[in-house]
Amino acid sequence: MACARKLAGQAIDFSSSAVVAALEQLGEYTGVVEQADFFAYRLPFETDWIYERAFLCALPRDRWQDYAVRMAELLRPGALLAGFHFLGETPKGPSMVCGYNPRFWYDMHPRVRAVPT
Repeated sequence: MACARKLAGQAIDFSSSAVVAALEQLGEYTGVVEQADFFAYRLPFETDWIYERAFLCALPRDRWQDYAVRMAELLRPGALLAGFHFLGETPKGPSMVCGYNPRFWYDMHPRVRAVPT
């Protein structure tokens, strides 16, 4: 007997052009993408993990603590936050450069624990 479990997923972006571009690529999965403000967004389901790609990198440093608090609100204890973060200084590109420093992540929020990959 095979069992299937439906996995819930949702993608948000603040940029309308990013949402339009995603919708053009997703075909039958367009229902999982919406334009939203991360700091006001309410998940329509509980989640065990969140994947973010360079979102923290795009935020000014004075919003990093807001990001950490919001992630802690969205993720129940023991849930995972996975992300794509830029490592190293570059003359162009995202301003966030944190490298792998477990203390950096803990200082953002005490429930956060960094796991290198």
